[in-house]
Amino acid sequence: MKFADPFWLMDLLKGEEYFTKEELAMYDGTRKKELYLSVLGKVYDVSKGRQYYGPGESYHGFVGKDASKAFVTGDFSTGGLSDDVNTLHSSELEGLLHWVELYEKNYPYRGKLIGRFYKSNGSPTKYLEKIHERLAEGKQSEEIQKDLERRFPPCNLEWSAEKGKIVWCSNKSGGITRDWVGVPRKFFLNSGREFRCACIQPGSDVKHEYGYFVEYMDCPPDSDKCYLRYDED
Repeated sequence: MKFADPFWLMDLLKGEEYFTKEELAMYDGTRKKELYLSVLGKVYDVSKGRQYYGPGESYHGFVGKDASKAFVTGDFSTGGLSDDVNTLHSSELEGLLHWVELYEKNYPYRGKLIGRFYKSNGSPTKYLEKIHERLAEGKQSEEIQKDLERRFPPCNLEWSAEKGKIVWCSNKSGGITRDWVGVPRKFFLNSGREFRCACIQPGSDVKHEYGYFVEYMDCPPDSDKCYLRYDED
């Protein structure tokens, strides 16, 4: 997949500097009065937020370095203030992009930090390309899940001491309004043995590219309601 940085055009239009880690460390509000920080290798001037980022303030740990990982983990220890985001989940990486957007909107952009994310000529490293590939894959997976919920809406669920657990379908079950009701089925995803209750239209193929459907035991296949056995929870 070809690397795509959503802010590359803005960077070109603004002009930019390239910082080494040692140079960026100077902008900590003590050695130089300006306050610079880096997120995913992008350097921003947060001097106007001195009440938050200045020496002794809550977010000063982010200043003079790239501590991207801590933006989403909340770990402000020496080890936690790291730019290694490889262990973060896709949703956490998405959260980092929101931070980049926040700084783009509210603080002056100064350039790029040479190192993990950018080479000395300002081009992205393989590491950053992999991060963006993961973001794209995560977004695609999220879109697939939304499509599956739309096509096979979750069942309604009820439990009582008298009847036990009941799953049933309606034309609004799962919060998906539609012109059909459907029948409950176990929807097993190909990724494992876990399943969820899904409402499918009678006659639908029991096979699907992302999983397969199984009828609930002792439940008529054309019924829109099933009373579950304890071993089917």
